[in-house]
Amino acid sequence: MHLKHNGDVLIFNTLTIVYGKKRKKENRPRRQRTTFSNEQTYNLEMEFQRNEYVSRGKRFQLAEKLQLTETQIKIWFQNRRAKHKRIEKAHMDQQYRYD
Repeated sequence: MHLKHNGDVLIFNTLTIVYGKKRKKENRPRRQRTTFSNEQTYNLEMEFQRNEYVSRGKRFQLAEKLQLTETQIKIWFQNRRAKHKRIEKAHMDQQYRYD
């Protein structure tokens, strides 16, 4: 068995275990959380109702229209799909509880 300790990373053969923050990230400030306006949220929700997955072209259009980056649009849709999945699961769990 080969163990090597290097900074905040413990290396065990090919398995890497991180036990704490790496030093690189400590120097970088955290990215500020995006707060969407009511208009942006409304437009994103309307598009989500039409299609849960947004195409590259539509993502570009939404970014231009809403003054957001394409990455912000992409992440919003990822998070919204996760929220939708949680809601659906809770609804199904609720149904089974009362059956």
